[in-house]
Amino acid sequence: MDADFKDEIKLLYGISVNDIAFAKNQQWKITNYVIAVYVALFGVWKSVVVDPNVKHLFGIECSFFLLISLITLIAGIYLICIDQGLLERSRGRIDRIVKNFSEEFQGLFQHIDTKKRSNNAYAVLVTQISIMILGYILLAYAIIQLS
Repeated sequence: MDADFKDEIKLLYGISVNDIAFAKNQQWKITNYVIAVYVALFGVWKSVVVDPNVKHLFGIECSFFLLISLITLIAGIYLICIDQGLLERSRGRIDRIVKNFSEEFQGLFQHIDTKKRSNNAYAVLVTQISIMILGYILLAYAIIQLS
């Protein structure tokens, strides 16, 4: 391998690692933002419901808040799944790049169980989706109970 090729491989490896870090960070930010939107919706709902100057809200207002929170849930799940695709592509790229590294590095890299790594990534994804779904269920329950 010539020096230019080694430099290109190192650069591509670094980009892939940065892509993974970025996507994981984005997934957690999206999860947090979804929960923040739920909290904001609940705060608005509660302030309107407990306001003595506001007449009891009808089903259409309740349905509107539930629809907004459902759209938030769907958008959040969609966005973290997009980031999961970036993660998978970057991890695949790293696996292909490693084949161009020295035999010593490849030997060390083989000790990383890529199947276990992939399963852990999906466990985190399922956790994030579960957090968003649980938040939606709790918000929907609270809105319905306060109506």
